[in-house]
Amino acid sequence: MFYCTVYGPSCLKQTLQQLLYICESELDWLDLRINTSKSAVMRIGPRYASPCCDIITTDNRELNRAEGIKYLGVYIDKGRTWSCSLKPAKQAFIGHLIQFLEK
Repeated sequence: MFYCTVYGPSCLKQTLQQLLYICESELDWLDLRINTSKSAVMRIGPRYASPCCDIITTDNRELNRAEGIKYLGVYIDKGRTWSCSLKPAKQAFIGHLIQFLEK
């Protein structure tokens, strides 16, 4: 999975699109492709709920919008401010702890 962060005051299609094209050209050099079913676009900030432009790969596949993403075991949620959810990690830890203590 490939993650990239762009920070800015608004959704600038040119910036996001250019960044995607640069990433695709580097991945193409490595003979890799972006898997659009596993890639997504998510906004964080005051305009997180505003409609945003579509981000399209060089082979005309659109990246999906995400409500949240999982990165290094931490769930990052879209919203006005940056926030993360540790609930899934806590649930997994408690489940593994119970399995360990039952043995």
